[in-house]
Amino acid sequence: MKNRFLHVFGFVLVSLLLVQCEKGDLDIKTIELGIDTKTNIDGVNRALQMRGQFYDSLFPVSSSNPQIPRISVGQKIIDLGTNSIIYIPFSISNLNPLVKACAFNVKIKGATGYWKTPAYFDTSTNSFAIALVVPKLVKLDTFTLKFNADICYGNNVYVTPPDSVNFISVPTLQCSDTLMGHIGLSMATFNLGNQKGKVKVLYGTGKDPDRIDLKYGGIFIFSTGTKLQPGRYPTCQSDGFVKTGIGEFVEFTFDYDPNISKDFTAYGTGSCEYEFTEWKIIVECPK
Repeated sequence: MKNRFLHVFGFVLVSLLLVQCEKGDLDIKTIELGIDTKTNIDGVNRALQMRGQFYDSLFPVSSSNPQIPRISVGQKIIDLGTNSIIYIPFSISNLNPLVKACAFNVKIKGATGYWKTPAYFDTSTNSFAIALVVPKLVKLDTFTLKFNADICYGNNVYVTPPDSVNFISVPTLQCSDTLMGHIGLSMATFNLGNQKGKVKVLYGTGKDPDRIDLKYGGIFIFSTGTKLQPGRYPTCQSDGFVKTGIGEFVEFTFDYDPNISKDFTAYGTGSCEYEFTEWKIIVECPK
């Protein structure tokens, strides 16, 4: 997300993370060697670049007190895309002035060990955030990040119930490929190559209403509904579910410049009300 927080905090974060590797970190040369995310999830867990300390022990369990604040992440899916710096904004409920979030505990779900990272509060968005650098080695797969917060009150530390967020790395298709889907959200990134020109996109949603979103250069350039901000994704509660008719397609054209970005991402959201809904997005190469 290209906002003030990401530019300022992200720059400082990268400088700290890549210079000050703590226990559990991997240096840059080791990162480039790669780790199999399916057979060595513990290695991937350690490879996350974060401020703080890695603990090779059990993830902290939430306190039994029902009055302990709860954390809530607003965006449950984060697309890694071509990014390395990721931040997860979230809120903490019922946090009164006498208590504070003094640290966050973070791990990849299913792995052993966890990170304890300093708390960060973004005054511009009035929310907390966890930030990390995702090495290239984990961008070939998907994973779930689990986290909770240490709440400090006087000399006592209480642990909130956990929340989680899913990271996805969508497949890269070539121009002239087609993305098809049904109920729920599907997405793919198209590599449009080195030729500058106009790109034609055709979409068809059939007899049942579906939603189509197209993103280029980090922003949504088209939507059948309300255009979303970067990092947000349509859900079944979104607007913009339309039907084109069986065999009918709508055309959208945009100017493509490989110097801006070679990646173009298409999102199709099949209506959750129609089990057998079908939609299709056809991308033509730049001309």
